[in-house]
Amino acid sequence: MRPTGFDGRVVVLLYRNKEITKFTNSSEWNTGDPHELYIKLYKKVISFDKHIARRYNDLTGSRYLMTVFSLFQDGVLTTEDIAHFDVEAQNEMLRMKKNMTVIFNNINNV
Repeated sequence: MRPTGFDGRVVVLLYRNKEITKFTNSSEWNTGDPHELYIKLYKKVISFDKHIARRYNDLTGSRYLMTVFSLFQDGVLTTEDIAHFDVEAQNEMLRMKKNMTVIFNNINNV
């Protein structure tokens, strides 16, 4: 389930950086009381650091597909991005995303 023609770990690391950039460029840090913003930013950084650690630490073959799928499910990776993977992997990620959407919709309708 590796991307064809290049190292998949490099792709994951590039998208980790994309995730970090999205976090740091958020408009929520531009206004408000400086002290409140500091506290909010501190808490957000701690939370985001835990998220990054859970997602990317110990990225081995057994966790690789779920990490890539999580990036796809969260919208960090697009359908065009997963086109670098073999057809079987693409179809599996699309199937998983569709199933997750159905599950979330069912939960929200309860």
